[in-house]
Amino acid sequence: MTDSAKITLVTEDGQRVLLERKSAQQIGILKTMMNSPNNIFPVPAVKSTILTKVIEFLDQHADDPVPLPSKQPIASRDGDDDDDEGDDDADVSTLTLDSSVSSDDEYIYEDYLASVTPWDQRFLDVDLPTLIELTKAANYLNVPVLLDLCCRTIARQMTGLKAEELRKKFNLPNDFTPEEEAKMAAEFAWIEE
Repeated sequence: MTDSAKITLVTEDGQRVLLERKSAQQIGILKTMMNSPNNIFPVPAVKSTILTKVIEFLDQHADDPVPLPSKQPIASRDGDDDDDEGDDDADVSTLTLDSSVSSDDEYIYEDYLASVTPWDQRFLDVDLPTLIELTKAANYLNVPVLLDLCCRTIARQMTGLKAEELRKKFNLPNDFTPEEEAKMAAEFAWIEE
């Protein structure tokens, strides 16, 4: 492939990474810039190691038809959704992520697996910090398919975890006082039932 069929991306850490134009066309922020005579584009919010992974994903999917991100819910509603059809402004308080395996959880998992190819599953089988960096890169670069897959993978990993488990997994501080925690535990005791 000739150099004119490739572009160069300059990463946050100053590395130059080559990318075929065919793969670059999947990157939303580059679509309008690719008509310029310039073949070098900065991507200051993405590290070279993560950009290399993004390019691996783009190369794998370069010949795929451009799918729309999944519209299926990641969380399920309590009970049936029959009366909520077409209601995009539904109350989010009815969303559940139950720690026990239910038929809804199985639906979520089956839907997740249906949207992820075996190659994508292997690609997304990375440690959590890398997955979060991939998610941020997909968002910054505007690669909707990768962003959707990363978000679904993170959501699947969060399913069923309690607040303390989430804090530990995502290295989040507990900014509640013991009094606030006790109040919330009493207020939301029904969740544990």
